Amino acid sequence: MAFRRNILPKCVEDALATGLLVLMIPTCFYFQFFVVVPTYHEQWGTGYNLNLIASTVLLFGVCANFLALILTDTSVKKLPARSRAHSDWRYCTECKEFAPPRSWHCKICDVCILQRDHHCLFTSCCVGFDNQRYYLVLLFYMLLSQLYGAYYSFYFSKDFLIDWSWYSIVKFAFPVFFLFTHFDVNQIYILIINLMLSGMVGTAILFQYHVELMLKSFVTYERKTTKSASKYDRGRLKNVEIVLGSRWYLVWIAPWIKSPPPCDGTNWELLEAIKGA
Repeated sequence: MAFRRNILPKCVEDALATGLLVLMIPTCFYFQFFVVVPTYHEQWGTGYNLNLIASTVLLFGVCANFLALILTDTSVKKLPARSRAHSDWRYCTECKEFAPPRSWHCKICDVCILQRDHHCLFTSCCVGFDNQRYYLVLLFYMLLSQLYGAYYSFYFSKDFLIDWSWYSIVKFAFPVFFLFTHFDVNQIYILIINLMLSGMVGTAILFQYHVELMLKSFVTYERKTTKSASKYDRGRLKNVEIVLGSRWYLVWIAPWIKSPPPCDGTNWELLEAIKGA
């Protein structure tokens, strides 16, 4: 695996979005485990310990795949010296070199990305052939974490933050306004819960969208420009293996588990030959 040399945000939008995510991950973990969970489970009791294990597993899944995603170089530049003999490769006027099919130039990263899906603001990097696996698993663990947090936050809000009066409902609906006008610890809790719930909805939409793209063998650009079935569609199982690798059932455990895909992201003619074999 090749590593990116510069993982810092390259624009203001990247910096703000990535900074928000990096801030919210430990904040939500701290809030859930040190504020909410102790309210319902005695410290070091069975319920507390089970939540400690669950929280640690989820936090590990989020952080490990986040790091793998941003550290992995999925640019065309990491490929070995190439030849103009590839008839289906195109010349990128920005990079001043040839790029394989399904590779597009990212203006923010300023490089062609191998099987580019999109540029992710929340990680300040592009999602492509070599790191799409980590992106999907990251979304999976984030969604699980947010569902887990939403379950406890519902009861915590019902028991301690909302008395179901119009005033308390408005406070919950406009947390930022009341944070500045009626500042207290509970309003901070309400803001964290709102951010977490908003993130859960967004993560669920993204996860569903990208799983659908994977199963149909599309990247985002192709999905927007193609109404028919993808010409790279090899059937659902093979499509999953292209993104998650041949050991797709193990990638959910840890990002360092090897799971080689059936192609290298450049030679799609070879993949066609495998399909026909």
